[in-house]
Amino acid sequence: MCNILATLLMIIAVLIFGSVTYTITTFYDLTFQEIIFNLTTKLKSANMDVVKKAAVLVVPGSIILYILLVHMSNVFVIDYLLYSFIVFVISIVYAAFALGFNSYLYNYNHYSKFIQENYVDPKKVKYTFPKKKRNLIYIYLESMESTYSNIKGDNLIPNLTKLANNNINFSGTDKLGGATQIDSVGWTSAGIIASTTGLPFKINAMSKNDYTLKNFTTLSDILYDHGYNQEFMFGSDSEFGARKKFLKSHHYQITDYYTMIESNRLPKDYKVWWGYEDSKLFSFAKEDITKLAKEDKPFNFSLLTTNTHFLDGFVENGSLRPFKYQYKNAIYNSDKQVYEFIEWIKKQDFYDNTTIIISGDHLTMQLGLFRGFKTKRSVYNTIINSEIKPIKEKNRLFATIDMFPTILASLGVKMNTNRLGIGTNLFSDEKTILEKYNFNYTNKELKKKSIFYSDRIKKKWVIFSFLLFLLFSVF
Repeated sequence: MCNILATLLMIIAVLIFGSVTYTITTFYDLTFQEIIFNLTTKLKSANMDVVKKAAVLVVPGSIILYILLVHMSNVFVIDYLLYSFIVFVISIVYAAFALGFNSYLYNYNHYSKFIQENYVDPKKVKYTFPKKKRNLIYIYLESMESTYSNIKGDNLIPNLTKLANNNINFSGTDKLGGATQIDSVGWTSAGIIASTTGLPFKINAMSKNDYTLKNFTTLSDILYDHGYNQEFMFGSDSEFGARKKFLKSHHYQITDYYTMIESNRLPKDYKVWWGYEDSKLFSFAKEDITKLAKEDKPFNFSLLTTNTHFLDGFVENGSLRPFKYQYKNAIYNSDKQVYEFIEWIKKQDFYDNTTIIISGDHLTMQLGLFRGFKTKRSVYNTIINSEIKPIKEKNRLFATIDMFPTILASLGVKMNTNRLGIGTNLFSDEKTILEKYNFNYTNKELKKKSIFYSDRIKKKWVIFSFLLFLLFSVF
């Protein structure tokens, strides 16, 4: 019985070592709260290719490590159960430090009023819309960075570069650039929430979370109050990452992989990548936008691409493959698809009264693209057909939270403030919180617990959440 227990502990330990090492060497800036968020939301909708690739890399290494550790136990003639328990404890400690659990726990027990002191409640702001309200098309591009315009001399996004140069591109430099990624906005759900609430998405690993953020006024709440039809289209299951909970709670009609199946717009057995590929996403978007444009109301249509999702992205049949690295090809072809979609919009009757915003949801988590290449990375953005022009477009230090008031300003909406949430209207010359406080201080404060943002509950939830991660590591 003892040998069985010892063997089980050793197997779990080596799988923890392997999976954690794989995680920290494969994914960029993965935080403990993001891990907890993904484990406590709907996981079955995730692309299993990611899991399979991880298993192929983790399992062989874990087997080798297991053999070596067992051999060492024989060499040192130590009690196998005690030895296995020590290795198991070491693996837990290693996982905690490698994944930032210790840092998360520290910040959870240190409080900050930074969000509260800088928060402007959108509910208390006066909005004056133009007499003829403008339509909004917001294109969230999975993991899209301005950085892709120069990866070791390769421009992976020539068309998006052209769009940015010919339109409005807020940048941290005097050239093509974008948003600096701050804490708690580095995954898709958080990126969407940041750009529509002006807030980071702070996950409380010690309590059950309300992912609707119903107590915060969002972009879609404001547009709904002013008579907009609103739709958010996904090429995946919108329940992944609690996106559906958030968006439905704020007046969006959701169109995703499952609604396409249910409405017979896709065959019942159709499944590609995360659901259906981006070429179909843009095709369906054209159909739905055309219908929305025929209504007697302005519309807010958003969509999220998936072809550039890690790991390695998805390259559709018949696509160009100018690079040896698949992820580069995925980015390159996404760039082409987006440009063709924009060109289609420009030919439509509703275009003159429509503002288009193209933005990455966050920086890519695929570290392999940047190995051996150091550069300042930024999240892509461009605004096409804006109602107003910016006072200062370049050399701005900003984050995706600043898109919230910026979006409304681009629609010609006048406000009695340039601040919403903790975001700042980039069309104005008012300083963003990053420009006011600097990146390091802002990030330090955002990592701390905000009573204004969330409440504490029993600390035993932390232990449960961390053990939940370890369980998923094993299986």
